[in-house]
Amino acid sequence: MVDPTAQPDDLDYRDIREGLRDRIALLQGILDDTQAKFEAERAKRELEHKKTVDGLKGTLTNYRNMLELEESFVRTMTKQGSKVGPDQTHAVQGALSPARKPPLGDFLISELARHPMLNKEGLRLAAEIAGYFPPNGGGRVIHATIMNLIRAQRVAVDADGKYTARESEKAFL
Repeated sequence: MVDPTAQPDDLDYRDIREGLRDRIALLQGILDDTQAKFEAERAKRELEHKKTVDGLKGTLTNYRNMLELEESFVRTMTKQGSKVGPDQTHAVQGALSPARKPPLGDFLISELARHPMLNKEGLRLAAEIAGYFPPNGGGRVIHATIMNLIRAQRVAVDADGKYTARESEKAFL
């Protein structure tokens, strides 16, 4: 038992200050590493989010531009006295193509939404069956369209070369 009346010089104690400094340095290093990992992960997620938002904004802008062009077309046709309506539009487009098909990119996304994890050949075959290409044709067009869809972040590809539609695209179907 320690004598309460003993003077500091009389006490036999161990100096633990160096051990405490070491523990503080260790904990500070762990804290710094944890914070750095968090910041890196947050930056990565923010970049992914920015890419997704930019892709959606680009798509939205494209649709707005298409609508503006259509409205301009209708204004021009109306000023010229032409009838603009479903019958007129259908007759003109029906003469150009008997079966109205969506753009190839939209068709591929709808196929991927219905049948996820298709490879490039599966997509080409689906497009061929739908009448986009003659038998055994369309390979280059499919490749170019898929690459554009990937760049626009509308389609994802895994390591096995299988494609899936992004969730944001499935919402439009």
